[in-house]
Amino acid sequence: MNRDLKKEFLNLYEEIKTNKNSKIFSLLIEALFIFYRDLWINCSDSLEELYCPVYNNDEKKRNERKIDELLDNLLITLKSLDKGDDSLAEEKLKKIIYGYVRNSNIFKFTISSNYPYDFIASANNFINKAKKFDPYITSADIFQALRNVWTMNLLQTTFSMDVELTYPIFSYSMLYPYTDNLIDSNQSSNTEKKERCNRLMERLKGSKLIPHNIYEEKVFRLVEIIEENYPRRYFYCLYQSLIAINTSQIESLKQYECKENENIEDIIKLSFIKGGLSVLTDAYLIKGSLTIEEIMGAFGLGILLQLIDDLQDIKQDKKSGSTTIFTYSLRKQTLTRATVKLLNFARNIIELLPNEKSPYYNNIKNVLKTNCYLLIFFSISRVAGQHTKEFIDRIETYYPFTPSYMKNFNSKLNNKWSSIKKLRNITVGKVFDILLEDDINRKSK
Repeated sequence: MNRDLKKEFLNLYEEIKTNKNSKIFSLLIEALFIFYRDLWINCSDSLEELYCPVYNNDEKKRNERKIDELLDNLLITLKSLDKGDDSLAEEKLKKIIYGYVRNSNIFKFTISSNYPYDFIASANNFINKAKKFDPYITSADIFQALRNVWTMNLLQTTFSMDVELTYPIFSYSMLYPYTDNLIDSNQSSNTEKKERCNRLMERLKGSKLIPHNIYEEKVFRLVEIIEENYPRRYFYCLYQSLIAINTSQIESLKQYECKENENIEDIIKLSFIKGGLSVLTDAYLIKGSLTIEEIMGAFGLGILLQLIDDLQDIKQDKKSGSTTIFTYSLRKQTLTRATVKLLNFARNIIELLPNEKSPYYNNIKNVLKTNCYLLIFFSISRVAGQHTKEFIDRIETYYPFTPSYMKNFNSKLNNKWSSIKKLRNITVGKVFDILLEDDINRKSK
């Protein structure tokens, strides 16, 4: 970012903190959107060098065998644990998981002071608290929320903070399944959805509302947990960010209302602001207050993650009539251009993460880049027929597996997960407890 632009952002931010004016906060969000919109528009739609490994067919097949062996051994070991064959099975489980972490291109980089135990402990604590908070919460909802927990944990280490589950991280992550499931639900009309979003808006603004139902009891309690940790009078921008993300949820309903929207500017704005605000709010709930560099980095990362989600959901969104950059591009037969833009955009976003604090900054960048590219590659493989042959021929050289394996990988995972769910005496919590044993024993000495 050039100095003049940074100065403009700083002036806006200082005015917000001084005057506590919601209109100025909205101007800051608009300025962030314009900055990243222009970055997106100026990204080339010609595939640039990705600076990631290229795999020949033999290497792809070898990687497939390793993953198949990992999944098979994991299922066999979990079945042994389920039967009560504890001691040997527990050691084997640790060997399988940590062996994979050490050798994986995604997980092998040390990104925090107690990696990977701190990330596992955070996940374990979250699952336990989530089940206590809502005994009826589904596994799917827990894992949806857990994605945000790990995003916030990654931001913690990026900001050179200890990786841990805090009450605000728990609360905001739990809001995800409640609010997102409402937006995505086919059981509620848009009028009902807007009414609930508007009620939540009043609560986020500080109104003390009496809950109308169990849903509001849960959601309002989660807001209260945030208030207990971050008093409103000291953290104005944090609450403006929460209000803004709820506003973007209401705006995102337009993606369902405006079938086959042809205004690409509106489509970009909806996706960018919703995604950017999501991780910006993550960052505020981690630190309470942020530097302008942290605001820029978090907002950009949120946009990137939103776009990757949209690419992953392209088939589902097309079916439901939700308009995103990628469903729009699919209709216009420009999906390859939009996907190439996303690959080039990802590299630019990762470079904008604040880098002056964390000793693990380079490793964090490597993890983010590898993970983002891999998610994009998997998404491309599932709609390969919608892309140009030239693009597919080139991008497949970066695939760590063969195209058919990539395309069917989710089905493979779902089949394994179905088998795991049938086990009666083993839970995710127990697995995490086993994985954390060595770290707990080390700390107790």
